[in-house]
Amino acid sequence: MHSDRTWSRQVRYEALGPDPAACGAFFRNEAAQGFAMLEIRGPHDLSPAQFAFASKIRETACECGMGLAWHAPQRAGWDFSKLPVPEAVAKLRVCIRFAACLGARCLTLHPSDSIQPSERWALLRKSADTLAAAAAEADRHDVLLCAECQAPANGREYLLSSVAEFDELFALASSPHVRFTLDTGHANAGGYMYELLARHGAERLGFVHLNDNNGIDDEHLPPGRGTIDWPRLLHALHTCGYAGALNFELKQAFDSPAHYRAARTHIERILAHAGDPAILIMAAPR
Repeated sequence: MHSDRTWSRQVRYEALGPDPAACGAFFRNEAAQGFAMLEIRGPHDLSPAQFAFASKIRETACECGMGLAWHAPQRAGWDFSKLPVPEAVAKLRVCIRFAACLGARCLTLHPSDSIQPSERWALLRKSADTLAAAAAEADRHDVLLCAECQAPANGREYLLSSVAEFDELFALASSPHVRFTLDTGHANAGGYMYELLARHGAERLGFVHLNDNNGIDDEHLPPGRGTIDWPRLLHALHTCGYAGALNFELKQAFDSPAHYRAARTHIERILAHAGDPAILIMAAPR
């Protein structure tokens, strides 16, 4: 990894504004704050009208020099693991086309909502079948299908909360367009971050969500506010050759320019030494 990293943050689709002029103003303001990419979350309704507006967003982003990534819907009706595979594949293909319409190469998705532990492996295989069947569409549009890593939260279980599940996913969905999004908070709470990067980071890491937590709860704190060993993590990302954007996904209380500047400074200080093995004994500043 290098210190000249592409900085990104997640924004709600509604924040872009109702027309290209408002969208352009939003992009220029984000660029002025040091962001060269934005991950758009939503909309839930992927109607023809939304596709038409997505094309305008793409044109505006190009004019402003802003890169885009996209996070697929998560609400009811978008739980790919609970749908019949043909229906799930059809919906995922729509998501792929919407991401392409936006000009987003990375499409992050949650394969499931909460699950029962007894159904984990059956739903995982079903989700893998869905991703494998949609991979040709992803290849056609050059979109990476990035399944986000998860962790138990609030007494609920989720798919892709262990390295063993990713082993199974990638064995069944072998297309190079099937990747994963590393959510640092989820992987920290799940306790598997470094094993996942060591096993699959070099070939399968597609996108990164940066946030911190206490190692238990999904808090979405700024980096440095929780228990993640950031020197170790950034060294691991360097080792596996990740060259994509670093995308902040912080809770609303920290969604401000001042907090993003502080988080970026914290990461940049460590990135300057990311390739140095001595970073592993470096105390992460708090």
